[in-house]
Amino acid sequence: MGKTKRQTDPAAEREQQQKEAEREADAHLARWDKPQKPDYDFFKSCRWTKGATKELLQIGCTWEYAREFRKLRGLLWLMKHKPEAGFIRPTFNLPVFWFEGLCEYDVRRALSIQFNWLASLADDLAENISFEKLFKERPDKLKGAFRSLPEREFFAREVELVEEIPPMSALGAPITLLGTPEHERVCYDGSELIAFRIPWGDWNDDEIGKQIARYRPDNPTCKAPRGGEKKPQIMFRSYLKDLSVMRIWKWFPDPDKRIEQIAELPGFKGCKDYWEERRKAISEKREVEQRIWNTAESETSRARQRALRMFQRWFPREKPSNYSVSELNTK
Repeated sequence: MGKTKRQTDPAAEREQQQKEAEREADAHLARWDKPQKPDYDFFKSCRWTKGATKELLQIGCTWEYAREFRKLRGLLWLMKHKPEAGFIRPTFNLPVFWFEGLCEYDVRRALSIQFNWLASLADDLAENISFEKLFKERPDKLKGAFRSLPEREFFAREVELVEEIPPMSALGAPITLLGTPEHERVCYDGSELIAFRIPWGDWNDDEIGKQIARYRPDNPTCKAPRGGEKKPQIMFRSYLKDLSVMRIWKWFPDPDKRIEQIAELPGFKGCKDYWEERRKAISEKREVEQRIWNTAESETSRARQRALRMFQRWFPREKPSNYSVSELNTK
């Protein structure tokens, strides 16, 4: 009897190729070391936040939170350098990439249009450089990431009439009709195509707007700012302050040193009060009142939790690289 040729399992072979591609991508991801000032002191040590527009604050904020997600950094590197690693979607005949269980499709929905410019800077993100370094040392690359995108598409977009329905493969979601499941409604770019019958003569503009607003999806991947929230500049600065605390929390395990670093940041009055009181207490050879410590501890804990929630708005159930589960030591 002749020898039979050994058959290979296509699925197993494809899985092995995926693992090899992920290992190669992971090898190109710079690990976190102890952060330098530009990694957490965004307002005193960074040039890019001084007089920054809301657009620049949004870009920098997105970049710094993206640095916290190792899987995202690996996925973008894989997409750029290993195009053969993409799975072909039969419906659209387009490759879709995965990295350690993270799907390109899910990230596109979460980040909307911001996904595109992050992907164009995949190597810089893999290198894990601060936005300050990108802004100061690689301005041409930063500008090039936005050159192909109209500003109105990238930042403040308005409700507009749609002249034609784009193909589903372009947006990742169909036009919203009665019965469309919630998770299928929001497009890649964070928008939604939805039809309304509006009795123009029966309502004024404010009343029509309120009625339309009732249909905003609960889907957390829809990132449009809701009414009553902070102004964009204040909002993005708040996100950055919370991220500062989260990073300091992990990399400064000594409670007093941690509070000292946070006290130098703008907006943390409880920490500033504690640090001033501590210096007085040392000179007077006494203990700091427990209530002052408790206020500082509570302030930093809330900021760290806000940073986690902000991160998980984009990446549900994931944890940032610099999130530590440890609590402040009791004084």
